[in-house]
Amino acid sequence: MATRYRWYTVEFGRKSVEHALKLLATHSLSADSDSGFLLVDRGEAYASFRFFAKTTVVVTRADIEGNTTYSQVETLGVSSFSIMSIEGMTVLRAENPGKTLRTLFNAMGQIIGLGFTTTPITFDKYAPKGFLKTFGSHRLINVKVRGTVPGSSLYASMEFDSKDGIVTQQLPLPCDFEYQITQAVYEIKHKLVKGQIGYWANGTVRVTGELSLRLVELVEDELTQLGRRANLFKL
Repeated sequence: MATRYRWYTVEFGRKSVEHALKLLATHSLSADSDSGFLLVDRGEAYASFRFFAKTTVVVTRADIEGNTTYSQVETLGVSSFSIMSIEGMTVLRAENPGKTLRTLFNAMGQIIGLGFTTTPITFDKYAPKGFLKTFGSHRLINVKVRGTVPGSSLYASMEFDSKDGIVTQQLPLPCDFEYQITQAVYEIKHKLVKGQIGYWANGTVRVTGELSLRLVELVEDELTQLGRRANLFKL
């Protein structure tokens, strides 16, 4: 099963990370609240949470005569995220980010108060994949590019797939085509174990296979290293 992740740098204003985490842990979901937090795991400079958000959906019912009635049904959205402080950087990792992400940040801002900010980490300049060479083998099996056609106002998007691996310098692109890689997926084999990792320019990483947890750890290690070298990727 594939799992998607996104990372954000986080500022808590004048509050320490420890204080912010305690505030979140004390705001659990109740009958009178629209959202709440559950502390799942706590370690040194690390905490993982589940976030619950109530939403109301209008349901339409019709009888055999075509008469319609409307009622409201309350649903509960659940998402998981972690906050970690590594070498001076505070990072929030969202797991399978979806529609509740904006609600999550709004709830955190109300609890933590003035000074709380989040900034998405994007991969428009560099993706944290230097660690791939440490595995037994890896190859690029999917890549998507987007750019402008030379001498015109046209934009083009192209996607390439190969089970045998792709060499980006050998892609059959138009001459002088200026492009950005918007998606890249790698297949990895290490000690008879397989996995995949995909990168998107918006900062999303998707992992599958038995190597998934290790791949996420390596991505985060590289992100914190790159964060101290400001030119390599955009915050």
